[in-house]
Amino acid sequence: WGEALYRKARGQDADLWFVEEEQKSVSNERTFSHEEIALTELDATLSYLAQLVGKRLRELGLYARTITLKLRYANFETLTRALTLEEPTNLDAVIYETAYALFDRHWQRARAVRLLGIALSTLTPVPEQLSLLDAARRARLEKLARAADRVRDRFGFDILKTAKSLLRKIK
Repeated sequence: WGEALYRKARGQDADLWFVEEEQKSVSNERTFSHEEIALTELDATLSYLAQLVGKRLRELGLYARTITLKLRYANFETLTRALTLEEPTNLDAVIYETAYALFDRHWQRARAVRLLGIALSTLTPVPEQLSLLDAARRARLEKLARAADRVRDRFGFDILKTAKSLLRKIK
């Protein structure tokens, strides 16, 4: 065992270790270069973040049930608020609507924001069975999201965004 430790200490060990961990969450956040108080900029940033995490979730072939908003004020006070959905999703629009509802409920409008973030958790590879009507609508929306992902993969993420996220200042 001493000989093996000697080789390991010198980086000469040939044993490879692979640990596959299950993905626990997907998140993205944006720190502003200055304190932001404009609702249009904050809303546009939330829309952009929802698109980023939604794309990553679809790339992993996962659906999220819990959506968490991270909100940091200029004085570095940080709030995190989460909402668990009735059914898991990987759709940008659902992620944005949920994150915005949390933001609207908890943002103190007189206070400048330093950071916004969206995290998705309680991940599952397959959504639960929905009613036939919901399943058909969801399938169309997922097909649209995957088409947008293919365009973004080919030409870059910022080539295709929702109109709301176009209002985001580029910094």
